[in-house]
Amino acid sequence: MQKAGVNVFPAVDAEKYVSINSKEDWLENNIYQEMALTASAFAYTWSKWNADCSKDKIIIQAVEQLQDEQPLEEDWSLYNIGTHSSCKMRMKEDDNELSNDVAENTQLHSGLYHMVLDGASEEAQQRVNASHFLFIDCVYQLLDASKIITYS
Repeated sequence: MQKAGVNVFPAVDAEKYVSINSKEDWLENNIYQEMALTASAFAYTWSKWNADCSKDKIIIQAVEQLQDEQPLEEDWSLYNIGTHSSCKMRMKEDDNELSNDVAENTQLHSGLYHMVLDGASEEAQQRVNASHFLFIDCVYQLLDASKIITYS
């Protein structure tokens, strides 16, 4: 965005305007890549619980979204992505306490990509597999430029 002349968060005083969640750079970058790979069939949003977990874990919300309609609040799921494994969490965003309990009928996976596709519909899997590389690259560039995990 800076190349286009838009400097939304000047490095000098960015922390004055937004809260910063310091996370492992390589983990954050990997999640942006996996979000971009699945963006054609899944919607993602921040989680308030991300600020409460350690530097080597990231918590986000995700939902399968194949239509242009707003997903229902109860359809969103929390995902805990760590340096060694990822899991769908049993808790919901509006719970009062952070719990690391894994959701029923799910497994640990190596990353977000495999975790969301494990419970995805056939149509969602087909959409992800058919995603054009330019779409994936564009989504990744937007995520990496906006740093939504760091500045949430």
